[in-house]
Amino acid sequence: MVDTPIVSEALQKDFRDNFPSQVNSGRDLHVSDVIVPVVDFSTSTAISGLEASLQQAMDFNITPFDVSNATTTIISTTGFFRVMALFNAQPLGPSTGAIQMNDSSTVKILFSQDYLHNGSGNGIQDQFVDFIVFLKAGVTLEATSSTTNLSVIGSSRQIADISGTLVNPDGYTGS
Repeated sequence: MVDTPIVSEALQKDFRDNFPSQVNSGRDLHVSDVIVPVVDFSTSTAISGLEASLQQAMDFNITPFDVSNATTTIISTTGFFRVMALFNAQPLGPSTGAIQMNDSSTVKILFSQDYLHNGSGNGIQDQFVDFIVFLKAGVTLEATSSTTNLSVIGSSRQIADISGTLVNPDGYTGS
């Protein structure tokens, strides 16, 4: 095999610029060296499919919930879910609401809202949350409300399965 230097000054300069540690090796590119081409498809893949905010859009397959004076399981399947909820408290006395994960032995509170109404005053207090949660096997998402004075109202939609495969909005026909 013949070890012939490459005479293209432009190719030699690119090599020296991209591999500075090789410059002092005493060798430039030679014909016997192997050049592995790298093709960058990032610009092509960035424009195909949906951007995240569109992929996570609510659609007709949402699962609504409205919890008052109870603890209710709102999601019991595995995967990634977008959840939007409103904590709505009437000024009739103290109340607490929460959205929590439960694995049957431990409860992890994701959001909690305490209202310290003393029964006087007026006005409704609201708190809105919008988040993404991952549920593994055996874990459920619950909404809880301590009294009829507080409702946790919202909806959820699965945006990816447990493996991370995206679930596009219902009816989306793009590629």
